[in-house]
Amino acid sequence: MLIIVAGGIFNLITGVIFFAIFVFIIRNSLGSTVIYDFTDDAVSSYVLKQNDKILEVNGKKVGISSDAVFRIAWEAVKTPSVEVTGENGEKIVLENVCVVDLTVLRDGEVLLLEDVPFSSGESDGFSMAEADFIVYRDATDVKNIFKHIFYQTKLSVDQVWAALGGIFTGRVGFESVSGPIGVTNAINQTANTAGYRFVIYFAALLP
Repeated sequence: MLIIVAGGIFNLITGVIFFAIFVFIIRNSLGSTVIYDFTDDAVSSYVLKQNDKILEVNGKKVGISSDAVFRIAWEAVKTPSVEVTGENGEKIVLENVCVVDLTVLRDGEVLLLEDVPFSSGESDGFSMAEADFIVYRDATDVKNIFKHIFYQTKLSVDQVWAALGGIFTGRVGFESVSGPIGVTNAINQTANTAGYRFVIYFAALLP
């Protein structure tokens, strides 16, 4: 039992070290949760505004951009239609979108925004919301670097548990789980398309 516990602790420490290296490498492009702008044809802009700071997604606290994007993608629910208000006060019906509740900080006030719409995309056969906003970069001070290390580590654990839960609920198929060959192919593809700094991110997930 002691060996099993020690092995788990060692794996956790190894993962944290890799995430620390990854965060340090990309320290000049760390994403905050404060909205800077929206992509073309963004549907979330009907509800969200520039300079909104996303605090929670469906009641779950988020602290960095990748955490917010994952939560929105995973927590949002696809709906046939949702009604929003346009710039001139007109009612607009959006069809086949995903909706999720967001808690934001806007002009010093904490607001709960219900049924925030996002475009729906497909990933491995199931629907996921696509974040359609751009965020400000976080400052590269020591406090923020440690914040990103913490949230990146926590996010990797949450993603694993979400995937396992998705398998048991049928949301994620067993074919989506990669074995050693799948992991190797994913690392090679990532290195070729995104650069070797993201291989470190994969390495942090492996322990």
